[in-house]
Amino acid sequence: MSKLEVGFGPKIKQNISIPPWIKNNKKYSIECLRGLFETDGSIYLDRKYKMANFTTAIFRLAKDVFSIIKKLGFKPHLYIVYIAKPRPHDFQKKIKYTIRISKEVDKFIKLIGLNKN
Repeated sequence: MSKLEVGFGPKIKQNISIPPWIKNNKKYSIECLRGLFETDGSIYLDRKYKMANFTTAIFRLAKDVFSIIKKLGFKPHLYIVYIAKPRPHDFQKKIKYTIRISKEVDKFIKLIGLNKN
């Protein structure tokens, strides 16, 4: 399934991804990244170096975001974190995927038009 459908449960359950018509179009890819970083991203300083992160629990989405960022000429890193203590009502092991950009961060922010304060 490549699109979010209303009434089929949470996006993690649907295992959402970015559709090819977005991934194959530079303008749409940039707009998509802006939206994703605005909702599930962060910009921060780590030892005086600016970083940009996108975090998701959905591997397909992480893989799509990673490939779009690479296609735009940046060098992202993918980190996989296993959360040791899930909440009591969760029965599955939790995994978090983080895509981090640590070089040319200002150029990336400018390209996607991100304005996080």
